[in-house]
Amino acid sequence: MKNTKHMFYVLGFLNLTTLGYHVLCSLAEGLRIGNVKEHTLEELWHSKTVYELRCDMLKTKGAKWEACRNCEIPYRDAPEDDVSGVEIKTLKYKYESI
Repeated sequence: MKNTKHMFYVLGFLNLTTLGYHVLCSLAEGLRIGNVKEHTLEELWHSKTVYELRCDMLKTKGAKWEACRNCEIPYRDAPEDDVSGVEIKTLKYKYESI
């Protein structure tokens, strides 16, 4: 299945595993960002790593990651969840590294 919509979730949700890892998506645990045992939620949410992942998601509509390429969630989203119009220049980060 090929995505034609952007994913709202990487812009609006912070997914945590039961072990405290921040993951890009609950369906793609391999895309770990950091851990709440080592960083605050604010540091994880506003990190340069997450910023770069969000930019990549907007640029490629998830084509960079296998889990995203095969994802059906964008097709189930409500129209108000579509972020195709979000410009990358509106994204920012506070923390250089986590």
